[in-house]
Amino acid sequence: LDQGVAQINGDFVLAYDLYNKSSERVTHGDHIRLKTLRLSYQLPSAFVDKMGLSNASVTVEGQNLALLYSDERLNGQDPEFVSSGGVSLPQPRAVTVTLNVGL
Repeated sequence: LDQGVAQINGDFVLAYDLYNKSSERVTHGDHIRLKTLRLSYQLPSAFVDKMGLSNASVTVEGQNLALLYSDERLNGQDPEFVSSGGVSLPQPRAVTVTLNVGL
């Protein structure tokens, strides 16, 4: 029984709901995540001087880049996010690029 079948026949909704909240759906929440990665590069002074600047750097920062490990029984669901019914979406990824210049 899956959610699609449960939606077709109202009599199955209770059975699906009970299964979804049963101990059959319990699994380990252990996981390894690449939560934040930040790389920064100071531009060479020869290049910065030619541009007429006192300094310059570039930074790239990523957040929630990857879920490296989680229990296979989660079927790709994110162990950090739980909503009603056991359905979850992965944490959103964000990448920021920053250019810092000193005049």
